Amino acid sequence: MHSMPLEVMRVMTVARLAFVLLALGLGSALAEPAPGVDILPYGDMETRREDGSVVGWSAQVLRNGKGTHALDNRVAHSGTHSLRIEGAPVNAGHCLWQSAQVSIRVQEETEVDLSVWIKAADSPWVMVRLVTWDEQGQFGDYLTPFSIETGGFFDWKEFRKTMTLKPGARRLAVYLVQPRSGTVWFDDVRLVARKDIRSGVPEKAVTSAPRSRATALDLLDLSDYIRNPRMAGPAGEDGLPHGWTTHNPAGEETMGKASWSVDDPRPGAFAISLAWLGGGRYFAVQPELVRQVTGEAPFTLLGYVRTATGGKAYFRVQCLDAAGKLVMEKDSDPVENAADYATLKLDFLSH
Repeated sequence: MHSMPLEVMRVMTVARLAFVLLALGLGSALAEPAPGVDILPYGDMETRREDGSVVGWSAQVLRNGKGTHALDNRVAHSGTHSLRIEGAPVNAGHCLWQSAQVSIRVQEETEVDLSVWIKAADSPWVMVRLVTWDEQGQFGDYLTPFSIETGGFFDWKEFRKTMTLKPGARRLAVYLVQPRSGTVWFDDVRLVARKDIRSGVPEKAVTSAPRSRATALDLLDLSDYIRNPRMAGPAGEDGLPHGWTTHNPAGEETMGKASWSVDDPRPGAFAISLAWLGGGRYFAVQPELVRQVTGEAPFTLLGYVRTATGGKAYFRVQCLDAAGKLVMEKDSDPVENAADYATLKLDFLSH
């Protein structure tokens, strides 16, 4: 899952997420008996946000990579869209598309089958990577199933690889990498696990899977529901990045201060600092959601927090029905007296 760093100063801080329930039918991707499970949502590149950006993938650069990322609506292997990267003529770094992190629980060695459709034009080198992290956020598997060095031109071609994930993995992501110049397109990414290793889902033996379309039950990464999970700028008139607002407990008025930080905790990262000054029980920030969650689905909310002057911070998730009535509330374990960034995590089931 994408990280959401919060620097907390003073007593209590809460991130509140309101999930509004609708009378809609749920997809059956988890309920249907199947010989395999595609654990990577949005691999077809067809789901977009209101602003036209692709859901489930984010554009990244490494080692000062230079290039252009785009959701291409003219070139696709299937459907109407693919992910495109155009590397600059002189590109010594890496440009890539990173999937949203998927919460998993690998208790024993588990085979996964990765399939990616790729098209290239004057692109001498293309890579695909699969990365896992353990519960402490340390790298587990760092696999390069495909490192394609060709003449640089080929039409849509499927690349397939079977890999084994090591026990202890808790998060997973796929990287679609353009390390050099030229243009490359990616489409129809599937990651099929022989066992259902998604966090919060009972494990069952499987071997292969039909293609599944993403539904609320497929998606285990809450960041795809949050408009700006990285807290990136620009800041609005209230000093907070777009998609974030302050929040007070119901029926209470809290005095507090919220501010936005750039290059914290590292260059290119962002954070929101909160100071509780008095009044209500807590002072909080609340992210805007890009769409609603319907029915029951397992989620993991993951972020990083540091506190100052004896402060305490935690996540709070609230599920509301269509009338705005509270139907579920859950808090994470608090983080206290953390001079450096510590992990804040909350597993919950939406209602």
